Amino acid sequence: MRDDWNALVRADAVNLQGVDGTSTFEWFEAIASAFPEAEVSRVVVAHEADVILGVLPLVIDQSSRLGARLVAPTELYGGRNAPLLYSNDPAILCAMLGALDSACQGWMSLQLTLVANGEAERTLVEACKQLSLQTTCGAEQLSPYFPILDNADEFLRGVSSDLRYRLKISARKLAEAGVIAYRKFTHEDQAQELMENVLTIERQSWKHEAGTAITNIPRQQDFYRELFPRALRSGLLSALVITLDERPIAYNFGVTHCGVFCSLKISQVEDLEKFSPSHLLNLELINQLRLTGVRSYDCTGSSEPHKLKWSNSSRHYARRQWLVFNRSAKGQFSFLSHQLRTSSKSARDEKTDVVSGAI
Repeated sequence: MRDDWNALVRADAVNLQGVDGTSTFEWFEAIASAFPEAEVSRVVVAHEADVILGVLPLVIDQSSRLGARLVAPTELYGGRNAPLLYSNDPAILCAMLGALDSACQGWMSLQLTLVANGEAERTLVEACKQLSLQTTCGAEQLSPYFPILDNADEFLRGVSSDLRYRLKISARKLAEAGVIAYRKFTHEDQAQELMENVLTIERQSWKHEAGTAITNIPRQQDFYRELFPRALRSGLLSALVITLDERPIAYNFGVTHCGVFCSLKISQVEDLEKFSPSHLLNLELINQLRLTGVRSYDCTGSSEPHKLKWSNSSRHYARRQWLVFNRSAKGQFSFLSHQLRTSSKSARDEKTDVVSGAI
């Protein structure tokens, strides 16, 4: 199903309202191989004759004694996602939601995260309405993105003045320190070397001391060891390392699909942080992505000030988590329990706000 699956992963390269490369078969396969909680999984497929119209991958969480919770694999790690549909036809999604009982008998809820106010979200709401399935959605989480533009000069004019100055100084000082080179990783047989470069840089970064580096998180190491060869083989991964006198000093990698680059990880060695090699590397990556037809850079994650310095045309998309509940007694109990927890949390937050205001 790999080719049929990936053909349904259609992105919106301008407004980023669609899914991204983390919805691909390769990403799902890496999650299923790396994460123990994804060991039990299902893929619900809608088809008409030999034509695949929809794909809905699921991880089955059996930790509750009441019944199974269904989770989109990208809830474990992913970006902009949704059920993969040939068209935004609620009937296709209705067919797949109706098959959940066959995929996992006694399921209680389905958890997935969608772009807020996008077509996928509207399709889900309509399908659940037709099937009389109750739903809830969480708060919006904003992520920034920016256009790569048509040429390097035009792009640089949109970079903040302080970042432009830092890039200029960084290029000069690093050139004075030694020989700068950029290493691009494009082939499956380079996956192990890329992983070694990433870990070497991470061990020398401030993140390692803080406990947030890939080197501190075994599950992330496991995931990227599974992802790198698959993503390099399919052309999904864009990865670049900058070296100084052949020493790896910064890396940047992400997934590229349908004209959108989604940043996954970027880091640099701490002893050269004053030279900002990661900034130089990011600019080089952007220039290389432009040559391959990439139109947008998805910063992913939260909206932080340093991400917004890269473009005066930065915009945001919002994601929010949805829960769909089964019509069964256990599903309805799960819905009521969720509503009660949400109400209690809101009451606590409101009380905290009142107290804080009084102080």
